[in-house]
Amino acid sequence: MSDPQDENLSSTWIQIDEKHTHGILEHTRGPLLSFNEVDPVDVSIRNLSLSVSSTTLKERLFKRRRKNTPPGPDYDQEQTVGFHDSNDNSKMILDNISLDVPSGTVMAILGGSGSGKTSLLNVISNKMKSSNMTVSGQVMFNGHSNIQRVRHAYVIQQDILLPSLTCRETLQYSASLRLPSSTTATERERLVEEVILELGLKECADTLVGDTLHKGLSGGEKRRLMIGIELLSNPSVLFLDEPTTGLDAYSAQLLVKTLRKLASKGRTLITSIHQPRSDIFFLFDRITLLTHGQPVYSSTVSGVESYFNTLGFVFPKKMNPADFMIDLAAYDTRTPEKEHLSQERISKLVAHWRESAKFSAIATKPEPPPLRDARAGLWREIMVLTQRTFKITNRDRLGLGAAIVEAALLGVIAGLTFLRVDGSVAGIRSRINSIYIVIALQGYLILMYETYRLCTIDMKVFDRERRNGMVTTAGFLISRRLARLFTEDLFGPLLFSVTSYFLIGLIGSARQFFIFFCHILLQHLVNVASATLCVSLSRQYSEASLYANTIYTVQSMACGFFNQAQHMPVYVRWLRWVAYVYYGFGGLLSSQLTDYFGDCPYGDESNPECAEYTGEYNLEAFGFGKNWIAVPLVANLAIGILSYLGAYVVLTFLQVEVAAAGKKSSASEDTSLRSNRDTLEVHSEGRVQEVSIEVRDLRLIIQSRDLFLHKKEIEILRGISSYFEPGKINAILGPSGSGKSSMLNFIAQRLHSTLVSKYSLSGSILVGGHQASPNVLRSICSYVTQDDEGYLPALTVRETLRFAAELRLPSFMTRREKHQRVEELIRMMGLHDCADTLIGSELVKGISGGEKRRVSITVQLLNEPRVLLLDEPTSGLDSFTAGSILSVLQDLARKGTTVICTIHQPRSDLFSYFGNILLLAKGGRVAYSGAGGDSILSYFHNLGYEFPKLTNPADHLLDLISINLQDVESEAQTRERVDKIVAYFAEYQTSNDKKLAESAEQDSKANAHILQPAELGSLKREPASAFIATPILLRRTFIDMRRRPVILLARLGQVISYGIIIALFFSPIKSDYYGVINRIGIIQETSGLYFIGMLNNLAVYPEQRDIFYREHDDGVYGVLPFLVCYSAFEVPLEIINGFVYSALSIMVTGVNRTVDMFFVTAYAAFAITNCGESIGIAFNTLFMHSGFAANVTSLVLSIGTMMNGLMSLNMPGFFRGINWINPLKYIIVVLLNYGFDGLKFTCENEFQLADGSCSFPTGESVLKTYNIDSSKTTFLGIIIVVVFIYRLVASIILKVVRLRLDVLPSKNTELRR
Repeated sequence: MSDPQDENLSSTWIQIDEKHTHGILEHTRGPLLSFNEVDPVDVSIRNLSLSVSSTTLKERLFKRRRKNTPPGPDYDQEQTVGFHDSNDNSKMILDNISLDVPSGTVMAILGGSGSGKTSLLNVISNKMKSSNMTVSGQVMFNGHSNIQRVRHAYVIQQDILLPSLTCRETLQYSASLRLPSSTTATERERLVEEVILELGLKECADTLVGDTLHKGLSGGEKRRLMIGIELLSNPSVLFLDEPTTGLDAYSAQLLVKTLRKLASKGRTLITSIHQPRSDIFFLFDRITLLTHGQPVYSSTVSGVESYFNTLGFVFPKKMNPADFMIDLAAYDTRTPEKEHLSQERISKLVAHWRESAKFSAIATKPEPPPLRDARAGLWREIMVLTQRTFKITNRDRLGLGAAIVEAALLGVIAGLTFLRVDGSVAGIRSRINSIYIVIALQGYLILMYETYRLCTIDMKVFDRERRNGMVTTAGFLISRRLARLFTEDLFGPLLFSVTSYFLIGLIGSARQFFIFFCHILLQHLVNVASATLCVSLSRQYSEASLYANTIYTVQSMACGFFNQAQHMPVYVRWLRWVAYVYYGFGGLLSSQLTDYFGDCPYGDESNPECAEYTGEYNLEAFGFGKNWIAVPLVANLAIGILSYLGAYVVLTFLQVEVAAAGKKSSASEDTSLRSNRDTLEVHSEGRVQEVSIEVRDLRLIIQSRDLFLHKKEIEILRGISSYFEPGKINAILGPSGSGKSSMLNFIAQRLHSTLVSKYSLSGSILVGGHQASPNVLRSICSYVTQDDEGYLPALTVRETLRFAAELRLPSFMTRREKHQRVEELIRMMGLHDCADTLIGSELVKGISGGEKRRVSITVQLLNEPRVLLLDEPTSGLDSFTAGSILSVLQDLARKGTTVICTIHQPRSDLFSYFGNILLLAKGGRVAYSGAGGDSILSYFHNLGYEFPKLTNPADHLLDLISINLQDVESEAQTRERVDKIVAYFAEYQTSNDKKLAESAEQDSKANAHILQPAELGSLKREPASAFIATPILLRRTFIDMRRRPVILLARLGQVISYGIIIALFFSPIKSDYYGVINRIGIIQETSGLYFIGMLNNLAVYPEQRDIFYREHDDGVYGVLPFLVCYSAFEVPLEIINGFVYSALSIMVTGVNRTVDMFFVTAYAAFAITNCGESIGIAFNTLFMHSGFAANVTSLVLSIGTMMNGLMSLNMPGFFRGINWINPLKYIIVVLLNYGFDGLKFTCENEFQLADGSCSFPTGESVLKTYNIDSSKTTFLGIIIVVVFIYRLVASIILKVVRLRLDVLPSKNTELRR
């Protein structure tokens, strides 16, 4: 039986002739989700509080702590967790909140941005864990506190999805993982299809999710997909964090109706929500209204009106109740007067609620038994994850291609470098060197690539799925290897083995090749396991790569190649027994040199002078025995298994913490501005020069190719013509997937073709009635994109805006004036309370999503742009803040700015703000383009579509042009309605083109200055000069680096740990035959700094590149300031690292303790690291796919390492020619010359020649033997030239990439920009 309240709501919400509506609401019911009945769960919360300590890292490290145990899965929330000190400066996030959510009800948590909605959900669901948090109070589920004994799910605010799966595939795999083993495949399939229909995902069901590089689902479609994933778990309690953010009003309404249906079967739903439309509001059973973490109301929806009426706040009849309540509880910080009044009102509301609210004590009950059959069994989990991982691996063409091509190419390069080694002494040494290279270098590249790949997306998805009970650690680890067994794990090593083995000319029997392949395969698997272990310790690549590089340095030192095991210091000698490179190198060397005899010119093996040509002699020199085959293989297999088990233990017991950021005082804070902040007035420059934007017959097609190179075309925009005039807010409305964002991207010139996808465009864009160049169009447009990325997480809101102002505002303004402009906008945009809070990141909770949205808008408002484009500016904002934002935009439009924005779910009283409306239907079709307000209402009235009096006009418009995909009948009727509306407007527009053009021209003449073509160039906004931008960027980066010491320590730690390990393994070096070998080994190890330069680059550059790209797209500054700033923080650290490395590797070990050697080594270490960074910059600029870039960079560095002059003593002529541009060629020669300068050596009897002399009596004899006695001064000069050339080439590549030379192909007509 239907709820009378719902029936009454339906009758007031819509009163439209059924003949014209085709059942907009009548056919939204769709199929009820076929979930089983669940165990009802009542959620009760009493006196819940959350505070965050804002003590600094240094204070927390050196302060004596009390009990500091992070809450585990079974913690009792009645107890206080974390440490607490009365002297700590704590920030209260939640303050004494009590509420009840009975089973079978939907609770909505309302409040402005920063009111604590997400924090409340996180604490209730036991998702928020941090050592600087203090939680107190009770959170009970049916009278007990263990949420793990309740089947629950959580829809997080971020959409963490695998980009290479389709929408349907994502849901299918989730269903297979989440649903109990008792469900059949048919039942799971049916349930997935019902979820697709219920959430309106039918048309995008077979579309890839996509990411920032490859366009896939829209933001709203991703949001619905995330909800669908959690619905599949059939939870008793479902938490949803802003589930309707990014959805159009129609989709949001259908979603909440679905939630209402779920609750009707006994589920408990708790959701935070922004801007719910009025009919959505009455679908909730209970609401909790928060303001700055304090409760204003928490009870039934039916009682909310009477409660506020008794306080003197009467709900307006024509206003959304949710909007009214949020307005009441919102702090208005736009002026001091408004702030004072709102603070006084809120204090009274909070105090009255605390006095009047009566919550009974919770009767404590025993915990129920653990959940059984709550998800798939381990075997099915492994099979499902294996299938999923196999699919995404094969679809990642660049990643898979990079791994395979890297293996083949590295094998070829290694083979050519050591091509057909002969049986001479030099050939035998090259053979031994080649064995080390193929064992060590290939494994190292796999180690670093797997570390990076895990840190980017794989572990994020795993952490989400494990937190939500979808996967186990064992299932994840096992399936990951099974899925890649026949691609990367087998095929890559096999390809490398085939190409390198026969080119090098190793012993060509089938048995020897099989042993070779087994060693390469085991090295691959062990390095993959080591990478997993490193990432299990830290999800940040800077830290994980430090662990990985340290582990591998120990491996290479302990393997016996650079320093023979029997001559290592005792305290590190034991490490060889746990070093997989030792077993790989020793086992492969033994298999190749057992019973080997080279080309001795003095006779056979019985001749003492032929000793160096025997395998036995060389094996003994390295400390290995003959026929040492089985033990190394078994040992490496055991090490790989133990490493994977170690990763399993760490992943199981070391949970990822999301810390909460406290407040910071701005480092550059102007005290006079802060003290006078309350007296600031809104700054105004008067009217700006008005500019109109007109699009004519705009068409957009995206072309992409699948794995088999099959061409696929998707038409995104279909013949759009519209006029956007200054002085008004021009709104683009439409459901998800209608092309709103694509249209803004095209106007802003942000569409760039890639190797994978290309845009085909046609149509024209006119500025002020004339054609403008792309540069002018980009310059006059400020664009607020849909994603709020591109900010340094360790800066506060105020610091972020101040630096943006200093970069964007004209140079004639003083720094104080720029900061004053920031303070005005902080107040206008309601950012006053979070102004000194860190932006935050995935691992450090900073400002809320709504606050970050406002920061993005504020940045673009700084310089009062002529054309302001905003992609969903109110998404993630509460209704009060959304209204404030639109008020600011309206004021900006009145000054002459052309404001064009897409918008979701606008509240009813904001509809009047829209001067012009472009209404788009699914597929980029125009349903209306013209004046807003009464004009659009009149247009649809003439079509026969009346607007009910109590209906939000924007909601009703979206309802009219949306297609209901929940069932076949509804789809057919709504699709027919939309097609008729689109067809009618096309006919209307054709018949009225001339009239509309004349009207637009008259409006333009009346309201704006008609620009002449020559005037367009004067509109171009020049970027800040290098002299202005560079100091600002340096200050900004310094603050960020200082507050993120992990990155700084990782940059220093890579080289320091490397030097310490070398010192431990080689100290002290003696002056005997082994001393010669060890000195060469240390100098050879200097080549490893090449890779450290790459690792340092990967840890920092991609993030800074993305920030620079965003600001460069905005025309803020050029390439030169960015590179100068990057180098300014890179080069000093490299210099410091150079001296530290020199002290550890040269002075401590005693290679050659001279002043010249110390400074030359420091100079060489700096040069190698800097060149590695330059190569990293080049390839991370050329390829946005960082995994592919890392593989290519590693390959180039590997080639340079192999050709450094010590590994291959007889390189082919072609490689010797290429080697002239290799910095290691010169560096190794210089280090050897300085390292052996003036040294004298002794030798044991076994290393004496026939005449009793030593093979290497002096350092000069060593240099002559290796033919590396060259001019030291000349090579020192060449090194700095090579360093400069490498950085210059990297800079040129960045400059060329940012020139936007990608010419977009047009179709049918010439694209006029």
